[in-house]
Amino acid sequence: MYSPVITSDIPGAKALLKKLLAGELGERFTLRDVYRPQWSGLANHDQAKSAAEVLLEFDYLRAEDERTGGRLRTWYRLNPRAGS
Repeated sequence: MYSPVITSDIPGAKALLKKLLAGELGERFTLRDVYRPQWSGLANHDQAKSAAEVLLEFDYLRAEDERTGGRLRTWYRLNPRAGS
């Protein structure tokens, strides 16, 4: 039942991981940093979020929340072990 949803997120997760390993997002980034360049498979908030969730689930990413002016902002970082 969940397979179509999960498998549809894999190409975006692969694209995001490729961008991360190439250093195209810097040390830490937000979802907006991911979808703003309009990369294929990562062109909107939902696609970026789905890709990040897959990478979080497989421990390629780390997430940290920060309160900025009363708002909660989530920053993401590549897990240092992911590049090895």
